[in-house]
Amino acid sequence: MKRSKRAEDDAGDEGAEGSGEDQALLAVLELGEAVIDGEEGDEEDHEARAEAALKRVAQDEHQARDADELEQATEDDEQHSRGIYRRMATVNKLIGWLSAGALLGLMAASLLAPSYLGWDNTAASGTALCECSKVTRDTASRLLGIQAESAAIGGVLFLIVGIVLVVRARNKAAPA
Repeated sequence: MKRSKRAEDDAGDEGAEGSGEDQALLAVLELGEAVIDGEEGDEEDHEARAEAALKRVAQDEHQARDADELEQATEDDEQHSRGIYRRMATVNKLIGWLSAGALLGLMAASLLAPSYLGWDNTAASGTALCECSKVTRDTASRLLGIQAESAAIGGVLFLIVGIVLVVRARNKAAPA
């Protein structure tokens, strides 16, 4: 058993001839000092545990805050993705209308342009008084030009029709 400084001093004063009562008294004093030392150690241990608990609470709060921020970011990403999906669906519809108009304009030009060009290049007298190779090149060039113009006109017209239909559909869906 560890003896306190006071108990050692008392034992040193009386020498080796201490009585039994003195020995008992020394043991009681040592026990009291051991209890006091133990309580001081317990207080320090308690304070250390309280600090550790506070740190754990702070860490738990930080982790909870991080989890909330992650959840909010995930919800924002989902809403952003839905918005992008809606916009892309609208763009896809408009591209479909544009392509359909361009294709219909090209088909109409291919069907109607040859008869128009034949009528336009016919001489008033009915006899050929020109260079046929040059006329053929010019005619083919004009046919391709008319097809390109018709495709552009059809594309623009159908794009306008598509925009009108998409806006109407959106306006009908919004109030509901």
